[in-house]
Amino acid sequence: DIALRNIDQEFRVSSISAANGTVNLTTSGNIINHDGTSLITAKELILDTASGIGSETDALNISTGKIHAQAVDDINLRQTGGDLGVDFISSETGDIMLTADGNVYDASEDEIEDSRTLEEKMEEWNEMELFEEAGWTKDQLVYAVNYRGSGIDYEKDTTTAIPSIVASKITIHSEGAVGTRLQETQIDISEGRILTEAEKKAIANVPSSRITVDEENNVLIINNNKPIVLKGDIVNIEA
Repeated sequence: DIALRNIDQEFRVSSISAANGTVNLTTSGNIINHDGTSLITAKELILDTASGIGSETDALNISTGKIHAQAVDDINLRQTGGDLGVDFISSETGDIMLTADGNVYDASEDEIEDSRTLEEKMEEWNEMELFEEAGWTKDQLVYAVNYRGSGIDYEKDTTTAIPSIVASKITIHSEGAVGTRLQETQIDISEGRILTEAEKKAIANVPSSRITVDEENNVLIINNNKPIVLKGDIVNIEA
């Protein structure tokens, strides 16, 4: 891991690398590229400044799996070489512009806690007709639902979720998708087939709104993605 605090007015980055760790930069001034070859590489990147990050004509070059950035002024980031997972990006008074070679998706851990009782979960699963569609026995269903417990995170939705990106104006340019990594799991639910322990756990650990049943092909599909939640007056997305 690398943690740096710059006491000067401006933080000019040439090269910072912690490919398997976290890079944490804090400063009161702008965080900008030193030149065209500048790059911050990290498994997780944390940027905190009382000014801005990058510029409209020269976005800060980064290569990270997960980004957390807070600034007072504009934030301009360019992700190179892969997907960009957004934990939280916020500008108090400025705009945010993200450019990525890959997908831009929600990597935050803020979820709505699932505080339902086991009986309430059972009722929901019954309404999905998983007994009929997935060949569950009652014991199997209880076993699966119990994996959730009372403190497992529940799905984020746009009415109550904490936004991942907050600014007056948000612009995202992505060579891939925005809001998802397009990942899903398919489970064979042919009549008479017994689900494996791993399959039951996979189903139990996601909210039912992320589960669909393809009756024609006897497949249960689990969507492993969350939508990315934005809060801005103006939002421009190109993917």
